[in-house]
Amino acid sequence: MIAYRRRLLVAIILASLLPWGTLGINVLETASPIGSQHLKLTFDLGLTTSESGGATSWHFAPQLRLALGIADGIDLALQGGAISTLGANDARFLGAILDAKFMLTDVPGMYAMAWGAGGGYGLSFLGEDWGVFAQFLFESHARLFPIYFVYRGILPIDGGGIRFEPYVAVGVDLSLSSTAQLLLGVDVYQGAVSVGLGLAIAF
Repeated sequence: MIAYRRRLLVAIILASLLPWGTLGINVLETASPIGSQHLKLTFDLGLTTSESGGATSWHFAPQLRLALGIADGIDLALQGGAISTLGANDARFLGAILDAKFMLTDVPGMYAMAWGAGGGYGLSFLGEDWGVFAQFLFESHARLFPIYFVYRGILPIDGGGIRFEPYVAVGVDLSLSSTAQLLLGVDVYQGAVSVGLGLAIAF
């Protein structure tokens, strides 16, 4: 009961910071599969910046990720959202990404590892290009500091030639209950650093 109250308190504090914090690029995904015939919804709020003409613009991006366990150790997911510049009425489609995740190993109480691949439109959060990617996921099951790590290699398809763009995300996975997680992460892509916050609910 005490541990649950601590987790609930952390969730309330983080939620209260949503309008003020720097919430960002958002690869909020852990290595553990959700299980065959199960669903997981991740509600994700993002806030990131871009530079243009020496001025900094802030962008707000609500997103939603729906994952389906199609077999034990195999998940299929679709993520999409919208984006808008703060202080302007310019909301537009952010993009959509389809990906599959395959379990490599899961050691109960210690760690899990998985790999995956996918593709879609808007892989760079503020980008407007198509692309494909492969990724490696690691998740620690430590009680005190349950971290997760994602390394994603992106191959844009935009007519500008073939280039490889690494994307790294690392964060903390806080279990609120047997079906809910709070994900807090830091993302690094093309030299930009931001943080993300999401709530995942399994069914």
